[in-house]
Formats: sequence, structure tokens, C-alpha cells
Amino acid sequence: MNKLLIVLFSAVLALCAHAGVAGKFFAYRSFWPETEAMKQFADISVNLYAVMPSNSFNSLGEPYCKFPPFWVWDETYLWENVDAQFDVVLKANPNARFICMVDINSPLWLVRRLDKKYGFGGDSYQHISNALCIPEWKNITKKMLRAYVLHMEEKYGDRIVSYIVAGGGTSEWYCNSQGYANVPKRNAWYRWLNKNGFPKWEVPSRERMDSPAIDGNYFDPKTQRAEAEYSRFLEELISDGVDEFLGEVKKIVGDKKQVGAFCGFIPLRLYGKLDNSRTFASKSVDFVGSPGGYFNRDIGLGGGISSPRKSVDLYGKHWFQEIDHRTHTYNGKLSPYVQIGGIHASGAKNQAETNAILKREFSLAAVMGNSLWCFDMWGGIFKTPETMELVGKSYEIWKKYKDAPLDYRAEIVMVIDPDSAFYMKNPLKIERMIKALYSCGAPFDYILFDDIENLYFSKYKMAVFPWGYSITPEKRKILENRVMNSGRTVVFMDAAGMSDGARADPANVEKLTGFKYKTKGVSEKDMGGWKSVYGGSITDFDKNSIMRLAREAGVHIYTDEPLPVYSNGKLVAVHVKEGGLKKVHLPKKAGIVKELYSGKTVAENADSFEYDFASPDTALFEISD
Repeated sequence: MNKLLIVLFSAVLALCAHAGVAGKFFAYRSFWPETEAMKQFADISVNLYAVMPSNSFNSLGEPYCKFPPFWVWDETYLWENVDAQFDVVLKANPNARFICMVDINSPLWLVRRLDKKYGFGGDSYQHISNALCIPEWKNITKKMLRAYVLHMEEKYGDRIVSYIVAGGGTSEWYCNSQGYANVPKRNAWYRWLNKNGFPKWEVPSRERMDSPAIDGNYFDPKTQRAEAEYSRFLEELISDGVDEFLGEVKKIVGDKKQVGAFCGFIPLRLYGKLDNSRTFASKSVDFVGSPGGYFNRDIGLGGGISSPRKSVDLYGKHWFQEIDHRTHTYNGKLSPYVQIGGIHASGAKNQAETNAILKREFSLAAVMGNSLWCFDMWGGIFKTPETMELVGKSYEIWKKYKDAPLDYRAEIVMVIDPDSAFYMKNPLKIERMIKALYSCGAPFDYILFDDIENLYFSKYKMAVFPWGYSITPEKRKILENRVMNSGRTVVFMDAAGMSDGARADPANVEKLTGFKYKTKGVSEKDMGGWKSVYGGSITDFDKNSIMRLAREAGVHIYTDEPLPVYSNGKLVAVHVKEGGLKKVHLPKKAGIVKELYSGKTVAENADSFEYDFASPDTALFEISD
């Protein structure tokens, strides 16, 4: 594809993406009936609420909501339990409109029935891939889904904006089954192997899936192909399930209501999260979304999106951003006995940190044109008047910019290769690189490998490949034609290119990168038309090294020190942990620079300016010509 065609293709995709996002939303959500919080959001004119009547239990074994289940037996539904939940919202805000989340996970009675009948797999919450292979489960669940949507359309139709179909782990379509398969799933696996021309491999055991032959992290394509292909099979199975169930809703609502799902948690080693291109391409899907990365959300870090956001745009879909960040008033108690812990418990320690973190996330939504909801989980996140004042300001800013045809000003791109991830035990290593990129003083794009050819790549001065283990001859050609040229800096790490799809050879790493496998530290080499950068370990890179490499590549760096920065040409957001005077450099001279949260003009006729940040803080600057 020549350059002109690429430009035209990208323009068409951008127009399609913009045309398809008319239903962008700013909403409130909670698991419990937080009536006071609902009223507070009504007071700032947020009238959209996400509500999920539930028949299942969360990952800690507690009911998702305080209302009784409504799906009590085969084709038997207690709609009064659904209506009670929505009526609570209407009582708090008579102007309420709804995002209806449909919990399709199995009630306990159905789990018991299907486990007894099929040996395993009735619990769709834990084992969605097994449930999807049971026709009986799909049939009875689709009946419930259709009945639910028809009831909601009849009772609240004029108030409903969209539907989200929620299945699998934490209602986000991931699967914990790994090597465990019931008979229907084994048969589905055999059919998939036959369809794709593979031998009749047995389902890899949990032990095999946890035992890569190469350095304890990479499967050997010659001797462990079955393990990698099994991961691919699961991804396709779950993606097809998303398409199928969202399609059932589309049959009823058509284009009158948007339909979406949680998808895109690329960093997590959870089946259903590694390869989402099938979901992005689905005609049944209008929007997808996820919470921000759990390992990058503390004060001073970059927050951001744990998904190939640019690829979502290329498919013409709409992205929603879940803001569930733990403020200093967050309630982590699910009951007097059960308290949420681990990474889900950390968060802001005081109001100042709450303000800085929330402004960072709201600014990202404004800069990228994302939908969002404020997820109150079990209450308390948006408790103080100061927090609500900030939410109100953020809502006004978001409304102004949500549909503006702005271009995210990234000159760095991170390319994710799901095929390489199928061969990895621990793709989670990517989190370190995400942290570094989000804090390097410049914005970056995030795409799937398959979208390299669908993107006008010339704008990128640096490309980062945190997963690059499997580089087939076809992929190598794409890299040579589109990436490894034009003076671009290309960053590889660890086992990049070791596998050519048929066999793994450490010598292949040097053929691709110019450096021997596991060369220590960050190494650089002029490859004649492009610059290769290699790190023998993903730990070799941090925000300082990425910032230096980006600066040397000619990327515009907005700050003198490595800080989280988002920019789209009209808006620039900067987040800091430590306050004080910071200098911000713009790509070109601006007529007026205004900080939107304070409303103060901070610079005129300037291509750089100083701003006195609080400690901590996030500032969102509007750039006017």
C-alpha cells in the first residue's frame, strides 16, 4: 500500500470512528444502591447511571448487589427484583437515564445442574470458555438475556442509552479455566484443531501451560506448539462468545441503542484478554472499555489505558474508560467480615492525592475523547464536597471536548503482538514498559501488530515492541517495509524475534535486533536507515531511559523531567507527584494557554511556559492559536 492510499485509508477510518461515537457518555456506577452519591451526581447534572442486577457472586464470594437475584429458574424471572434496583435510582434522580449491564453469569442452581451433567464448566464466572462450549448453557442464558432486554425496553425503554453484556470473570469476559476442560470444550478444541490443520493434540494440562521450555517464559514452537495454539483457541472462543451474545441484544434494539462489553486488558495473563481484534471488528459491538491499569494508577504514575486504544479507533469503535481509582474515602469493606485487598486496595492517602489522581484520569478522558463512568464500587469514592466539585468541573470540561475532532499527538507507538503473547507464560512483564512510556514526558499510541499496515506510520519517530518473540517471515517483511526505516528508533527487548513461527533460535534475536540474546543493559546500533535499541531484560528500561531515547529520536518532549503527559494538540495534561515550578514545552507557539481547572491564563504568545504545580497535582492546559 503506497503512502497516499495509507493516508486516505487512515482518514476514512478516522471519519468512521468519529461518526460512530455519537453516544459518548459520562455516567455514575456502583454495585450497591448509593443513593446519596446518586443525588450528588444529579446535582452536577450527571443523569446517566450504570446499573447491573446480578444473579451471581463476585471474586470474593460476596453477592454483587444487595438486591435478590431475578433469574430463579428456567425461563423464570422475578422482574420486581430488577425494577426495584432501577426504581431506587429514579427515586434519587427522577431524570435518570440508564446504561443497562446484563449479568449473564450462571446462578448457583444452574452451576450445580451443568457441573453435574457435564462434569465441569457450569460456573461461567470462573470458566466462561467451558460454559461457551455447552449448548445447553448458551440456550438457557440467551433466553434470559432476550427476556431481560425485552422487559427493560418495555419498562424503561426511553430512558435506556446502552446495554453492556457482562460475562466471565468479574463480568469482564476473562477465564480462569486454563488447562481445565470439560468434554464439550475438548470436543470444541478437536474441531478447532481440525479446522486449522493441526494434529489432534490433547488439551494441555495446567502443569504444561505453566512450563515453557525456554527460560521458563517462552514456549518452544517446535515442541510446545499445542500450548500456544490452545491459548489462541481460548481467545477466539471467548471473542466469538462476546460477538454472539451482544448480537442477541442487537437483534432486539438494532441501532437504536449502543451495545458494548468489557474488553482489552492486554497486560493481564487472563484468557479472553490477549487478543481483542475479533471483538473490535464485530458488527455487534459498538463500544468496548476497561478500567485503567492497576499497576500504574498510584500518585505520580501515568494512569492511562491498559488496552490498544488506537486499534479501537481504527476499527471504528468507541472506548469507555472506567474510573474506579481508590480515593482517600474509599470503602473497601464488602461486609463486616470481607475486605478487599492487594492491588485493589491501594490508592490516595488524602484529599490532595485524590484530586491529583482523579484530575489525571478525567484529563485523559478529555484528551482522548473517551466515554467514562465514575465507578463507586462499594461506595465512598466520591464522598467529599471537594471531590464532587472536581467531578463537576471535569464533567463540564469533558462535555466541551468529547466530540471534538482532535488528534492524539503521539510520536511514539507501542506495538502489542498477541501471537507472541500466546507463546509466553508471563506477558505481565509489559507493565514496566507501560509505566515507563506513560511517564516519559510525551504521549504514545498503543496498537495491535496487525494494525501496523492500517496506520499512517510515518508520524512515529519511535516504535516499541515489548512482545516480539514470534516474528514470522511475513511479520519480518511488515517490519522492514513499515517500521525499520525512515530513521526511526525501534526498541526491542528480551527474546525479540527468537521464534520464526516454526522454531526458536537465539541467533534469530541478533538477526532482528543486531544484538545477541540477553545482551545486558540498553544497547544501541545504527542499522542503516533506522536505529535498533535492545534490552536483554524488560527491567533494563525505565522512564528515564525511554525519555532519553525518545528525545534522541526527535520526539517532542513536553517536560524537562520524566512526567506523565497527554496531548491532542488542543489540550495538554501534565501529572506530578512533587509540586513546584515545572516548565512545559509546546510543539509550536500558542496564542493563549489556559489551565482549565483553575480557569487561569498561564501564558500568551509562547511555545514554552512555567507552571507552579501543587504537590501533588494534575494540570490540564487548553492551547489556543
